[in-house]
Amino acid sequence: MAHALIAGWGYLGSYAGSLLARAGHRVTGMRRSRPDVSLPAGISLIQADLLSDRTLPLPDDITWVIYAVGADRFTPEAYRAAYVEGLKRLADALIQKRIPVERFCFVSSTSVYPQQDGEWVDESSPVCGRHFGSATLIEAEQVVSSLPWKNTAARCGGIYGPGRTRLIDAVRSGQARQVRHPKLILNLIHRDDAAGALIHLLNHPSPPPICNLTDLEPIDRNELLCWVAAELGMPAPPWEEETSLSEPARGGNRRVSSRLLQLLGFTHRWPTFREGYRALIQPSHGANAPCTEGTDQE
Repeated sequence: MAHALIAGWGYLGSYAGSLLARAGHRVTGMRRSRPDVSLPAGISLIQADLLSDRTLPLPDDITWVIYAVGADRFTPEAYRAAYVEGLKRLADALIQKRIPVERFCFVSSTSVYPQQDGEWVDESSPVCGRHFGSATLIEAEQVVSSLPWKNTAARCGGIYGPGRTRLIDAVRSGQARQVRHPKLILNLIHRDDAAGALIHLLNHPSPPPICNLTDLEPIDRNELLCWVAAELGMPAPPWEEETSLSEPARGGNRRVSSRLLQLLGFTHRWPTFREGYRALIQPSHGANAPCTEGTDQE
């Protein structure tokens, strides 16, 4: 069995850790704040700041690493600190201490794809830093590719799941609005599938250097809002004025393929937004199993 280090014990990382522990692996989670939760057997937490701590209290027998650290603000400084500087610091510490790492999985994002014409993209498609966020993630992926272990940059789509129901809540409260421009296609993945896919990549005998983690059906944001409204028995959300979108969209008009993930043998529990969101709207469908800990760090 492996000893997995989860750097970034947030929404995704903690759930991946819980799945690993259930499978019999030892798990060490790393987070900046003091651990203050009870944990299942097989999981321990260490408090460490990848940027400010002089030494990192790393176990000496780590074999798998998931780097799921996220920026706490959408600023160039926060992104660089989380995705590049923290990543380099952890990698250097693992190398200097000669810890026997075999697999390293970095949680990246599909935002690195710049395409905006509604086309399908896959792992071979060009990437480009359209803004500081995607540019920083591309730089981080380059760091990961240079590491001396089998490594994968897992480009996650928008992660939703238990505790992440903002879109449903916006529709239910009447605050949701459809927008005509810019056109926004959502490439989503349920938390359970994102965590399961990370573990699948760690277990795979020949993990790819890059792998998209999305579900099987990209969906136009307006269509998703209308679908959620119908599931709630409500009318479709009204149209917003083109110039009054309350939040700038960070997504894009592209469809991200997860074909490679399927070819690697992974099967989605929640293959489309329909199954995943319906289970959140109707908890009896079984999507609301609690995660082990914490807030999102993606």
